[in-house]
Amino acid sequence: IHGKGYTNSMEALDYTYDRGFELFEIDFIWTSDNHLVCLHDWDRTPKWLLNYHDEKPLSLDEFNQLKNDEFDLTPCNIDRLNQWLKSHPNTYIVTDIKHDNIKGLTLISQQIDDYKNRIIPQIYQPEEYQPSRDLGYRHNIWTLYRFQGDQDAVLKHAAEMDLFAITMPKTRAEKGLAIALKPLNIPTYVHTINKLDEAKNYQNTYGLTSVYTDVLTIDLSE
Repeated sequence: IHGKGYTNSMEALDYTYDRGFELFEIDFIWTSDNHLVCLHDWDRTPKWLLNYHDEKPLSLDEFNQLKNDEFDLTPCNIDRLNQWLKSHPNTYIVTDIKHDNIKGLTLISQQIDDYKNRIIPQIYQPEEYQPSRDLGYRHNIWTLYRFQGDQDAVLKHAAEMDLFAITMPKTRAEKGLAIALKPLNIPTYVHTINKLDEAKNYQNTYGLTSVYTDVLTIDLSE
């Protein structure tokens, strides 16, 4: 929105929803008083997004009061997100919790209504799969950008999980991982793709189901 990515703002949700999106990945990070807010980091993004330059985590109340008049965007927190989900019943949130993932998923399960059906957690390591399921989450995406194992390790662990999808960096996609995953019938995504021809290439050449994107609004299934 306003030509900026990574705002994780309420206006960005509205903007993309109005263009036909129903599945949204949001970054979450911890405040100084152990709340989650929709923000990519504390040391870079707040400087241009919220005019905050101290780099130290703020409290939830302090975060909610931040405002950059240049962009006029509303910071997203769990309560605002919950209310937004209630008013947009056909939408789903994919989490990208930067630290203490299971702790964050626990908190979200306590604060988002109908979280089992509305929240799709991303897990970063196979060891997070069962704790996430134990919390009641019905769908999981295994995102591979933190996983250090090779392709054989991905295939082994994927076969032991009931996954909504696996998402991967371009480098893994280009090594044929999505094609290797086909027998497991797990949808595969690659991130981040913002050009239509590139998106189609990853689908047609490398077997990806779809893409994570900031800007594409064209139905790739056409």
